[in-house]
Amino acid sequence: MRHWANRLLIALAAAAFVTACQTGPIGLRSFGSMREVMREGHDQARVSLAQFGTKDTIGVGALANLSGEITIVDGQVLVATVQNGVPTVRAATGGDSATLLLAEDVRDWQDFPVGACASYEQLEQRIAKLLRAHGHDVLSPTPVRVRGTVTRLQVHVIAGACPIATPAGPKPWRYDGPADNVQLIGFYVEGAAGKWTHHTHQSHLHAVSDQAMGHLDGVVLTDAIVSLPARAGATRAASPADGDPRPQ
Repeated sequence: MRHWANRLLIALAAAAFVTACQTGPIGLRSFGSMREVMREGHDQARVSLAQFGTKDTIGVGALANLSGEITIVDGQVLVATVQNGVPTVRAATGGDSATLLLAEDVRDWQDFPVGACASYEQLEQRIAKLLRAHGHDVLSPTPVRVRGTVTRLQVHVIAGACPIATPAGPKPWRYDGPADNVQLIGFYVEGAAGKWTHHTHQSHLHAVSDQAMGHLDGVVLTDAIVSLPARAGATRAASPADGDPRPQ
């Protein structure tokens, strides 16, 4: 695990250097869809990752040819791949392209403590309630970040094929266990199964942690904090009175 954490730190440092050389914010941008990439096999390169290095950018997606996962955190463009069954995380290079990507700039975030979440599904329920309470359109992709103490993290890194559409293809690398310094990054959107989300979820989230980086499959948090794009005039951390979605 220590070697993985060291590789992640090196990748973050390299990505930060690339970020410093890039300018120009972007709005919401999407390339490809889950259905055409995963189910129909149209996994060709659609967009170079070189243009997504602005400091406010977050994003999630998959590399061309489904050769790995893409996670963009504050303009740090990270790539997780699998070589001989071993996961590797690195900064994206000029030659990396995405076949699937959803990305957006967020300059200011508003934090909402939501307490413990016993499952990914419960986390999504609380995200949805927050979005509605604070005027966000749940039918449009909204950037989301989640922090907190994680007692169980489940992620995968795709390794060349969708395991559902192509069960005989290369198997993804999977992690299932405790995790430290976890951030979940991605988008929440309803009614977009097959386009931006898997059919079992209303969000497309990736995880970055000391132990693993990849597409989120499951999570258990004891003290989650959900961050949403700040609305006009709302830059402070929210208190429970601002719309705490926990059961009363």
